[in-house]
Amino acid sequence: MIQRIGLPMDEKKHMPPKNKAQLSEDELIILREWVANGASFDQKVMEIDPENKLFILASNKFEAKKNLQF
Repeated sequence: MIQRIGLPMDEKKHMPPKNKAQLSEDELIILREWVANGASFDQKVMEIDPENKLFILASNKFEAKKNLQF
């Protein structure tokens, strides 16, 4: 997934596809950190150690949006 996101836009395997919204730089950083932390679909941000980089990045990005569901 990370490899496909990092492909050039004109590459056929680039994700998301050209006609879809692309991830922001902040979203890419959070995604990479999420993968580095084990890519758990069950773990909630609030369950992560507050000093963990993923917790800091995600809570800063989404703090105004308290009811997000992933």
